[in-house]
Amino acid sequence: MTGSSSPANAAERDLVPAPPQEWLAEDWHFRVSVPRACTMVPGSTNPPALDELRLLARFERRKPSAEIAVLGALLDREVDALDWLEQSSALKCKQIVAVAEVARQGAQADVEVTWKNGKGDHAGRYYATKAGPRLFVLACSGAPDDQAQLADDFAAVIDTFEPCLEPTARYSEPMRRHGGETPIPWQLTLPVSWILEIGSSSEEADSFQAENLRRTSGGSAEMVGKLAFAVLARSAGETPREVATLYLDAVKDHGLTMGPETVNAEPAAEPFSQSWCLVAPVLRDDLPGELRCRVLCHPRVWVLAGVLGLTREDDVDAWMQNKRVLDLMMSTLRLKP
Repeated sequence: MTGSSSPANAAERDLVPAPPQEWLAEDWHFRVSVPRACTMVPGSTNPPALDELRLLARFERRKPSAEIAVLGALLDREVDALDWLEQSSALKCKQIVAVAEVARQGAQADVEVTWKNGKGDHAGRYYATKAGPRLFVLACSGAPDDQAQLADDFAAVIDTFEPCLEPTARYSEPMRRHGGETPIPWQLTLPVSWILEIGSSSEEADSFQAENLRRTSGGSAEMVGKLAFAVLARSAGETPREVATLYLDAVKDHGLTMGPETVNAEPAAEPFSQSWCLVAPVLRDDLPGELRCRVLCHPRVWVLAGVLGLTREDDVDAWMQNKRVLDLMMSTLRLKP
């Protein structure tokens, strides 16, 4: 990702604080520093709607030509900011050319994009950050030939952005803590929207399942995701693949056929020595789906989790929720020695 970001950048790039946004509801007020030559144009007076981006304010500069738009959307389910940004109207007809590596924990996303329209070629940087159920997007754009000059300006603008009101909760929806005592004490975080089903427990294993339900227009509930989780004694397998097979075989026993697998060894955070992830398409009665499985290796136990649900193409909202719950659950997992 081009451009740099540091506390000194705003002063170095001759940025000034944006005026207060008096036309916005208080929840959507923000602080940001923009190039001194920018003119602010107010956005909508209506607050952002659920999963719908709304313009909060726009900043324009003539030379070099640049536009910085601040947009907002309201979330009611926990999803990864990058997944949400990629499928949003903000990136419609745009090509992502770079994704920044940020310590985001699903709460931030930062991408470089290019696109064409009737006015010619364009390039820019789009940044998304979540604050509880509020999601803010900074859309920074200009001519491709000016990107070398604009990159540092955009980096400094993004570095200074923050909501005026601190979120009352970390996530986009209410959470619950769930845990067990075997094979060793463990605890993790799970959205309350997932319906929990307690599984079996023994000295060798402890498990649970959860369902992601969507209400239909008729008021009935439709399952769009199925989660399985287990903490297992090390005797359950010698390798991550052997442990994953316990879940994969159960999936196959329910009549699903797996397609080609994508397997990645991921960086493992303490106290785990290995993290292993598998993603594969699945079919049942010619209906497509997607399977995600993750295995963590600990000196005393294996942690096995999998989520089965709809494809991104069939239901992007359910796909985002299913993908995020697996990441969230594993990143919040705590084991007691």
